[in-house]
This record gives sequence, structure tokens and C-alpha cells, in this order.
Amino acid sequence: MLTIADLETLARPRLHEATALLIARQFDGSSYLGRYAVELILKARICVHLDWKGYPETRKEFEKYTSLRTHHLETLLDLTVFKKKSELKMITTGPIFQSGRQRIAIAHQVASLKR
Repeated sequence: MLTIADLETLARPRLHEATALLIARQFDGSSYLGRYAVELILKARICVHLDWKGYPETRKEFEKYTSLRTHHLETLLDLTVFKKKSELKMITTGPIFQSGRQRIAIAHQVASLKR
């Protein structure tokens, strides 16, 4: 099981790496790592919302929660409770989110939200 602290610890360096790749104009890598950082942050938020100590990691841990076994950001966003959920959903699912710069901006925005 990945604890909330584990998820946050994994997300922060990916966000910094995504930013560095963006500056170096390595857009594909930046976009990939930015999306991964958002995914980790959303999973941490789901844990907070559900009052879990961590996010399932192994096949056995996912047995009761197969709907949570996803990397789809829109699905993960639906499972969180953000005050501006509709705004975040529009941004993260719209065509502009395909750019690495926007993905990194969203990752920073999501990471800065209070639990």
C-alpha cells in the first residue's frame, strides 16, 4: 500500500522533473511526468477523502476496489472532493491539458490545495 506520504513524496520530484524537461523543451517527457504527478496527487487526495492510510498497490489490495485501479485522470478526479471540481475537471480533460506546460500548472495547482 502506498501511504499518502509515499504518494506525495513520489509526486513532488516528478513535478520538478517535468518542469525541468519543459524548460529543456522536452515536451513529451514533461507531459508524461506532469500527468504522472497529477495522478499521484489525486490518489493521495482520494485517500484523504476516504480516510484511508494509503492507496492500494498490489492486486490483492485492489480486490475490493477494482474501480480504483486506474490511471485515468478524469476518473480519479471524480473520486476526489475538490471545491472547484468542475473547473479542474474541465481543465484536465480539455484539449489544452494535452500541453506539458498546462499539465505542470495543474499539478502545481492540485498539489497546493489544502486537504
